[in-house]
Amino acid sequence: MGIIPDLNNHQRNCSRLLSRGVVMPLTVLILTVLMLTLGVAPVAVANVDWMDNAKKSIVTIKYKQDRFNGVITSPDGVVFSVSHGFDNQKTPPLEAYLHNGQKVKMDLLVNDPYADIAIFKLRNKRKKYHFIKPASKALIADQITVLGKLSHRPSYSIIDGKVLFNELNLPDFVSGQKKYLPEGFSFEKGIFHTATTKPGLSGSALLSANGELIGINNLSLGGEGDRSRGGFTIGIDLYLDRLNQSDRIETPVLQGLEDKLDFLLEGLQSYGYYVLRDQVTAETLAVKLRKASLAQANQQRFSEAKTLQWVWKTYIREVDALKKNAEKAA
Repeated sequence: MGIIPDLNNHQRNCSRLLSRGVVMPLTVLILTVLMLTLGVAPVAVANVDWMDNAKKSIVTIKYKQDRFNGVITSPDGVVFSVSHGFDNQKTPPLEAYLHNGQKVKMDLLVNDPYADIAIFKLRNKRKKYHFIKPASKALIADQITVLGKLSHRPSYSIIDGKVLFNELNLPDFVSGQKKYLPEGFSFEKGIFHTATTKPGLSGSALLSANGELIGINNLSLGGEGDRSRGGFTIGIDLYLDRLNQSDRIETPVLQGLEDKLDFLLEGLQSYGYYVLRDQVTAETLAVKLRKASLAQANQQRFSEAKTLQWVWKTYIREVDALKKNAEKAA
């Protein structure tokens, strides 16, 4: 979803390790020297290894005529996926297809349609499954990779990108994409990134640069040709919270446009501060767009979805313009 480093640099690094008394197993040392001799970077080999394992950790889940993705996150078969892939009112036993085509039934452990989270457990037909280790929280500008399978395609989709927001508040403004979710649902904080996802990749993995699981992809956002376009991912921390809590964590339901605006602008404001390094400007822009968007909704009768989309795109566009002006003036 490897760059071969300079041979001399690797040799110097090995010398430093040995001079500091770092002990390496003989087989590892011989393999490392052999790779260096052949001009093959250990980092590149490691990337191949984690990608191969990651592919084997993706499952395809079938529901009626639809297919979506899931990610195995433990050797005993715990699968993280999205709630919007199936009808939450009538949840039949679902089946997952493993990387080798084997079909395995799943039991539903956690289903939170308000946060768009579903956690399953594969019924054990083997002792251990391939799995992707959950990572720590993603940081802005981190390199990431989307990995999953589109419906009815045997090959994997691998889409590279970077994290733009690591704590984006996202209310529902993507009408029609959440056909199975209850009215008034809301997301908690998620990750927005430049690896634009596609329909059919719901439930796919968002991976860090070293192959750890950052989150589960659930939708794409924004308009063509601007920085408001990209993928939205539910952070792994929210999944782990749902899995570890014995009592269900209630996701706050946003009532009305003003609640949703405040929820969205809170996350946008943190992005504005990160880019501009100016808290006052980030807050002032949020207040300005809140007032303008409510006026549009009342006077021009914009729908909630259209109003929220306008705020989303306009805030990002204005922050980028302010940053460019500051760079020109410097």
